Amino acid sequence: MRTDKPRDGGGPRDTGELRVSVVICVYTEDRWADILAAVDSVRGQSRPALETLLVVDHNPELLRRLTERYADTGEVRVLANAGPRGLSAGRNTGIAAAGGDILAFLDDDAVAEPDWLRRLTDPYADPAVLAVGGRTLPVWASGRRPAWFPEEFDWVVGCYYRGLPPGRARVRNVLGGNASFRREAFELAGGFTTGIGRDGDARPLGCEETELCIRLSAARPDAVLLLEDRAVIHHKVPAAREEFGYFRGRAYAEGLSKAQVTRSVGARAGLETERRYATRVLPAGLARGLRDALLGRPGGAGRAGAIAAGLAAAACGYAVGTVRRRVLPRQPAGGAAGAAAAGPVPAGTGGPGPGSLNGSGHGSGHGTGCGRDEPAGGAGAANGTPLERAAAAGGLLRPRPGGSAAGNRGGGGGAAGRPPGGLRSGPRRSGPGRPPRPSGPPGPPGPVPILMYHAVGETPAPAAYGLSVAPGALRTQLDLLADRGFTPVTTRELADAWRSGGPLPPRPVLLTFDDGYEGVHRYALPALREHGFTATVFATTGWLRGAHETPGALDLMLDWDQLRDLSRAGLEIGGHSHTHPQLDALTAPRLRSELAHCRDLLAGELGRCPVSFAYPYGYSSRQVRHAVRAAGFRQSLAVGNAPAERRQGPYALRRVTVRRSTGIEEFERLVEGRALGRVFARDRALTKGYALVRRSRQAVRKVTRAGD
Repeated sequence: MRTDKPRDGGGPRDTGELRVSVVICVYTEDRWADILAAVDSVRGQSRPALETLLVVDHNPELLRRLTERYADTGEVRVLANAGPRGLSAGRNTGIAAAGGDILAFLDDDAVAEPDWLRRLTDPYADPAVLAVGGRTLPVWASGRRPAWFPEEFDWVVGCYYRGLPPGRARVRNVLGGNASFRREAFELAGGFTTGIGRDGDARPLGCEETELCIRLSAARPDAVLLLEDRAVIHHKVPAAREEFGYFRGRAYAEGLSKAQVTRSVGARAGLETERRYATRVLPAGLARGLRDALLGRPGGAGRAGAIAAGLAAAACGYAVGTVRRRVLPRQPAGGAAGAAAAGPVPAGTGGPGPGSLNGSGHGSGHGTGCGRDEPAGGAGAANGTPLERAAAAGGLLRPRPGGSAAGNRGGGGGAAGRPPGGLRSGPRRSGPGRPPRPSGPPGPPGPVPILMYHAVGETPAPAAYGLSVAPGALRTQLDLLADRGFTPVTTRELADAWRSGGPLPPRPVLLTFDDGYEGVHRYALPALREHGFTATVFATTGWLRGAHETPGALDLMLDWDQLRDLSRAGLEIGGHSHTHPQLDALTAPRLRSELAHCRDLLAGELGRCPVSFAYPYGYSSRQVRHAVRAAGFRQSLAVGNAPAERRQGPYALRRVTVRRSTGIEEFERLVEGRALGRVFARDRALTKGYALVRRSRQAVRKVTRAGD
């Protein structure tokens, strides 16, 4: 763990100007008294919070009781978790709904000292500081620490542990149950990830805040993350967590979780703190325990034995997790809230380990059921609070290996659960008559072709004909991609890799299908399966056949069952608005409605929140891009007829149009990025001319509205 003194960062600022929102995630009525105590401790702070957000995790009765309890209290708001079950989705719901400049997180079974918020927010006088964590002290159910329980392992129960630096010090990551972030941090790195560390045997492992902080540092290398040990909370430790069986199982689970973190961010960053902890902190603790045993002090031998057993269990878990990571097929880093995680989670487990600290008291219940294709709105969504307020709840998350593919990659898929013939990303298996795919190390983040398809059919409707492709032409194009060694990835995978600096496979390419034409299911899906390719479908929800249908579709569209089939097969499903308007010509309320309605329908019908978006007609503006981000989408695609590049930013990635007239030679030039200016010269000229016309119309509309 780094313990550098924080740099000046441009001089102090008045932190009194910064508004603070406190998020408390709750899940069970068994903690009713604890929840009220936690809220009271926030309301009694020497530095008042702007608001306290209580996010209820899929418990309608608790939601009702808390809503009634705080109905007349303006500074306390009660929300339903808009994502799947889990602490991370609950936190992301709070992030989306909060109005503060600083977001602080407090466990639901913890009580903050009166100056907690002041101590936690004072360091933000330095503009370089993006996160500050505090000190979490255990309150043992038995009244005292078990004699055998080493302080070096207090992370097992979600508390500050021996080995963390004293005072105010720079660290790799803050402590999940007692932490704060500048809002900018989530704009840079996204939100908390579900799936990290969740395993098929239903162990809830956590480490989401570790992974988030590492992503944040990758996105902003000069970011300062601090631990302020004077920002103190007192966290309850139930009697079950004082048992050695829990201690050992939790250490093993932490090893599994660290294997997942290293999968996401690399071993160097993922184990930086753990190496120092295992080679310095634990040997010193072992020596103290042995010394106390020799001196006849109570618990010395037990503490030494517990340190050795805990280290061995964590190492075993890490080894098992690493083997699983290598044996199981790679899952995309994608998905909506909760696409990841295991099955039901037994109570009494949770909370990450060294350098992590997810607030173990809370992790136990919030993992229950996560990753079992829960409806995105869950129990609380039915009463009107769902994704409208927590757009980001699901769109920030990644999957675990072997579990459901994240994002919209399936309704129950995953390495083990994907249906026969399901799609996968990564290299295609060599088939009869085809040469093996070229292999090699991932290259630098160069341009990536994103191919934009629409209808696929033999005789599409006249309105859809120009931008359609024939089924035979699509198969030929996929053959060329396979033979040239391209590896299709989803929109989420590309954006995640570019956002985090992570690797991409050799020769990545994106296949995207706009609007949701029926031919994608009839013709494209079998062709994609043949090659083992993945793709992204951007659905115009009001054009899909079914209960939500509106006029305007250009041809026969998918129905919702077919869209679910595509999702289960491994395709990412993204948003493309509800009625396919020109978004940059809409009023702000209509724009928000288009985005929210599309997002909520996809989340409700598919069971997971969409995280990728494509602008209808490719039109966007600064206002549109901000609205798309505010709606919880993590990346958006335009057109531009040029390769996508990292410098374009996640909300303006360009695509290349594939149309009926695209021959195989021209298609090869498109994916290789050759002569695009000549191929699309006419399109670009028309686009620029029409842009002037549209801007003139918008200016007239603004003047007219102002006159009204």
